[in-house]
Amino acid sequence: MSKKTRHRMYAFAPYNISPIQQGIQSWHASAELSVDQRAATPYHDWVTNEKTIVILNGGTSMEWNGNEQGTMQDNLDFVSIYFDHFGAFYEPDLNNMLSGVAFLAPSEVWDVEVPPVDFVKSRELGPEETVSSWGDYGLSVWLKSQRLA
Repeated sequence: MSKKTRHRMYAFAPYNISPIQQGIQSWHASAELSVDQRAATPYHDWVTNEKTIVILNGGTSMEWNGNEQGTMQDNLDFVSIYFDHFGAFYEPDLNNMLSGVAFLAPSEVWDVEVPPVDFVKSRELGPEETVSSWGDYGLSVWLKSQRLA
């Protein structure tokens, strides 16, 4: 009998807003995820059975002349490639800044032990190389290397 996949919500919020705003912006992004019909079943499973949301330090949020972007945008780019279910929120009261990126991570990614030596290896490789080399385990290493907000 196979183990049922569980989901956990993770969200990035900018480092430079208050802790309560980090929670609010993360929740806004998770609400955006909830309207994605592709995410209906995993989201319903998460909201019914899990309800855990882990808020991560997303760093900076900026878009400048289309040439540079902040780490919030980098996180959104990464999440949109490697996770099926995600949502982003742009706060109107903050000049439409990207203020929340939420995603559902399956238990195959977050419920994995990662030895410290693999964190060191992943820093040498970078996030994309880690995932392309190690697959889902690389996602586990990436996720567990993120800092809490």
